[in-house]
Amino acid sequence: MTYYSTKLDSIFQALADPTRRAVLAQLSSGPASVTDLSQDFDMALPSFMGHLKKLEDGGLITSKKHGRVRICALRPAALAPVRGWLEQQNDRWQGRLEDYVTTLAKDEDYDAFCVCNFYLSYAQQITIKYVCRSTGTFNYVVTTN
Repeated sequence: MTYYSTKLDSIFQALADPTRRAVLAQLSSGPASVTDLSQDFDMALPSFMGHLKKLEDGGLITSKKHGRVRICALRPAALAPVRGWLEQQNDRWQGRLEDYVTTLAKDEDYDAFCVCNFYLSYAQQITIKYVCRSTGTFNYVVTTN
């Protein structure tokens, strides 16, 4: 079993909730007070503070108290571990896809192939271009949501 850092786990836990993702989107415009952040959410302040704690525990935001006001801000470099992990997964799956297409090309008597537009991070579209000896070129496109 592959070991992943607890830091990466805490980031994904923080990102797993739509309320917390919405808070991150709000903070992308700049630092904001807890009061300002909580206005868009229909929940009690202690519940909202629990969401902020998860974001802080995940290292995605910082908060500082200025008098009676708590100000939250994004930590831009906090997503670097996620970005690195996603790039590793993309490379791994890109290799698997290329192996699959190579096997398919051998089984189906294709001369050449090209794999393009594979975005595992977003899982939107995979385009595989085949050059077939007998019928010419055709494309196979898989679009996922």
